[in-house]
Amino acid sequence: MDELMSIHEIFIEPVRGALNVSGVFYYAWIIPANRFGLALFSAVFRFWLSLLTPVRLLFGLAAALFLGGSIGMEMVGGYYVSIAQPDWIYRLIHHGEEFLEMAGISVFCLPWSSWSASKPGNLQFSQLSPLGLKALIDGNIEGSSLAP
Repeated sequence: MDELMSIHEIFIEPVRGALNVSGVFYYAWIIPANRFGLALFSAVFRFWLSLLTPVRLLFGLAAALFLGGSIGMEMVGGYYVSIAQPDWIYRLIHHGEEFLEMAGISVFCLPWSSWSASKPGNLQFSQLSPLGLKALIDGNIEGSSLAP
């Protein structure tokens, strides 16, 4: 949601002005975001420890990729912008940031689906065959793999 509405960007100027920061903190939203992230991590830490090791490791990898992009690469980009004008190098840094964020979300989907499938009343995903998809599009749910 934040990516769509750019809520984090509202904090850049006020925090930068209040703390008089630049360089890696040029995009000053990362300062309050780090505090929020630590609070969120402390809230889910016990849950994370209770997961099976492969699921826990994949969740950790997903978080590392996402945060490495959203905060780590944002710091690299902030440093670059504070010493140079945005150019193709900055665009490369920005694309690296977005790539890491999307990679983190993609990796997150695997352990999440595995974990949620093990719970009662879970959400089931099934592969839809081309014929099943055509039946679904035509409004014939009985002919699709989604039929009860």
